[in-house]
Amino acid sequence: MQKIGSITNTADSNGEFTNGKVATGVSPTILDAAWFNTIQRELENIVVGGGGTLDPLNDMQVLLALKAIFLQSSQVITQQIISGVATITTIMDKLVIIEGYSSVQTFVDNALVFMLPVAMPSSNFTMLANDTGPGLFVLSMSPISAGTVQIYAKNSVGEANPQIGFKYICIGVK
Repeated sequence: MQKIGSITNTADSNGEFTNGKVATGVSPTILDAAWFNTIQRELENIVVGGGGTLDPLNDMQVLLALKAIFLQSSQVITQQIISGVATITTIMDKLVIIEGYSSVQTFVDNALVFMLPVAMPSSNFTMLANDTGPGLFVLSMSPISAGTVQIYAKNSVGEANPQIGFKYICIGVK
């Protein structure tokens, strides 16, 4: 997936949107059609990959597709357990789970690159965070590598560069 910074040079140093500061010579991010088309294709792939067809009158298609994909995955696992192909133990043996609590971290431009204490087997893993403190909302987390995660967050009270600690869990496949 393309970040806005790979399409326009008016993004910030993280390749993300900026409101700009015209008085200081910083341009706001240009909203280029190429980026919107990338997002549209990504969302279309979720809907089609979940077995749906695009419907301009349905604003629930991505959610329904994700539910269908997750349901299908859980049904496959359940069927493997029922048929004896797999057990809970063999499935759990294939997972890598890292759970922990971060020290206080400083977010810059609502972003943070977080280093995991132990690297996952690959960059194909999921990270969930909670207990992020009052007024802070984690918007997204994207693995950069097996040992680092880009975390985007927003502080509801408008605090610049919030400093917080958070609980997290990472789940990946061996």
